[in-house]
Amino acid sequence: MIAVKIVALFLLPTCTTNALSSIRIGTRPSKLAMVQAKKIQQLLHDAIQANDSTSSPIRSEIVPIDAAGDNNSPVAASQDVPLAMKTVDFTGALDDALTDGTIDVAVHSLKDIPPSNRWKDDLVIGSYSEREDPLDVLVSDECSTLAGLPKNARVGSASIRRQAQLLSHRPDVKVVSIRGNVIARLAALERGDVDALILAAAGLERLSRSESNDSISLPYHRIDADDVLPGVGQGIIAAVCRKDDHKTLSLLNFVDNRTSRITAVAERAFLNVVDTMEHEWPGRPPCAAYMSRDDKGYLFRGVLLTPNGTKKVETSLRIPIKCSTSEAFGLGTKAGRELREKAGTSFFVGAG
Repeated sequence: MIAVKIVALFLLPTCTTNALSSIRIGTRPSKLAMVQAKKIQQLLHDAIQANDSTSSPIRSEIVPIDAAGDNNSPVAASQDVPLAMKTVDFTGALDDALTDGTIDVAVHSLKDIPPSNRWKDDLVIGSYSEREDPLDVLVSDECSTLAGLPKNARVGSASIRRQAQLLSHRPDVKVVSIRGNVIARLAALERGDVDALILAAAGLERLSRSESNDSISLPYHRIDADDVLPGVGQGIIAAVCRKDDHKTLSLLNFVDNRTSRITAVAERAFLNVVDTMEHEWPGRPPCAAYMSRDDKGYLFRGVLLTPNGTKKVETSLRIPIKCSTSEAFGLGTKAGRELREKAGTSFFVGAG
């Protein structure tokens, strides 16, 4: 369902404006998604102005489109081990709108984009934003660490990755599958449905910096990557377009961050490999990958777990700073294959 359009004008450089009179930027209508779409819109405006301030202005429109993941019940039914075995689709409606030509660009949190083998063949990630804080956070009034959670605490999350890593450290906690957008999850905590939440730091920080920051009143505390490794692409905003839309691809190139592209390509290559492992539930297996940059180059870390956190395999690899995207892809693929081999064919048997 397409909602109200928010319109802004910006200038496109001469090299991309041939037969291009407007660009429609699709997003989910949630507060966080709108903040992210406006960020991409502003990045495009600023980058284009810096490259060419003489070309004719064209119109950019932000087009909100409802996503299935926003419409799920905020709190799912309890289970003995209430893991998020059901997929949450935050991207499908937007991707469909791209394919049928309703929009020209879809703005996604990169972590929400499915692995390549389960994504649309006609779409491509045209730009990656500069990565913000990739870590997860514990949202709680009462405690600041996983170790500090009360015994049998109810912790909300819709992410099988977060749930598996949490249970690996704290098998006593009761994981409650919280669905819906970030605001809905925060509301569930305030109602007392759960004792704490685990969310992405970047999303909360983007909301806090937005004009509508009154919804972030609860304290949150960063979780070290040694305890909960971030999700693939977490902290990066992806701008997606059709592969054959060369004018839009050229435009998105102005706001593409090379470091983010290198790390994202490696992390998604890892995901593509481990996602093919046989498991007994829909969606991706509980896996995490994070590639960071330091003075020695890039450090890639990957982990694969069973949903209940009782089994875990992990790896770490390095690559020089001056690497290509193809080399980054090769690194991520190698890491995925390494964990697939370590896990063996029976890793997930009986885990779902």
